[in-house]
Amino acid sequence: MNLFLRCTLLFCSISLTLVTEIFSQTGSTSVNSTAVKPKTYAKDLDFEVVDTIRQEDKMYQISVWRRIDLREKFNLPLYGSGDKKDNGIMKHIKDAVINDKVKAYSSEILYPDTLDSKKRIGITEFEKLFTTTEENTTLKISDLYYLDIKEDFVFDRHHSRFKFDVKYIALVKAKEVNFDPQASGIGVERTFAYIPYKELMDYFEEEKIQGVWINFKNAAESKSYVEAFEKRMFRSVVTKFTNEFDMPLEELTSARFDKLKQEEKTKLGAGWPKLQAFLDAMAFEYKLLDFENSVWEW
Repeated sequence: MNLFLRCTLLFCSISLTLVTEIFSQTGSTSVNSTAVKPKTYAKDLDFEVVDTIRQEDKMYQISVWRRIDLREKFNLPLYGSGDKKDNGIMKHIKDAVINDKVKAYSSEILYPDTLDSKKRIGITEFEKLFTTTEENTTLKISDLYYLDIKEDFVFDRHHSRFKFDVKYIALVKAKEVNFDPQASGIGVERTFAYIPYKELMDYFEEEKIQGVWINFKNAAESKSYVEAFEKRMFRSVVTKFTNEFDMPLEELTSARFDKLKQEEKTKLGAGWPKLQAFLDAMAFEYKLLDFENSVWEW
């Protein structure tokens, strides 16, 4: 009896193996769902500086403008080391434009949605804007510490997640350094150049430059600028987001401040619009975070 059972099990095992091999060698059939060719999509590589989001996959989108202050402790790896900051990102942006590897643009609009190629800044003009104030006094690399970025906050339904799609980086002269030394008071803040984000990241990737996001605690863990921006290794403050008035936050709070009675203005103080704009920016960040977290809640 035991011998009979053993022979029966051996026969069944051999038959099952033969059937499996036969079906695995057959082509596409109505019952073989694994043979159906899957749909193909744009390849999504880590740190690939391209917009891999198809337009039809964008289910939600809002534009956000941010300011990166390189002097902040969190942003010092981008600012560079020493007094001159010659190993920081500003020096490498300057070299990229002057060597004609990356284009720079001007704009009469403070927060442009797109960059117009007809307003490209020449190399000589860019170098002058980068190294001098409007009063023709000399600027050092370390004097340029504001980076503004414009990006789209997008929900990609293909990958079922939110993404930040950066469009451009703006170079800004702070009012503390852009002034006439012969005159008293503070100068005027001025955005003097706009750099396409994709072009700049392609330059950093292809040229294999020595400039990196510097890890001052462990040099072995320094990152490329491409990786640093893709991983959001910077701190920023929102200055504007898409709204019905098409105004930055500080202008919105100033408009609210102007409508108050004089007694209320005196109580709040002249610095209230700037402080409230910062608080509104933080509230907006938390709303984005809460929106992203609640997408998959039932």
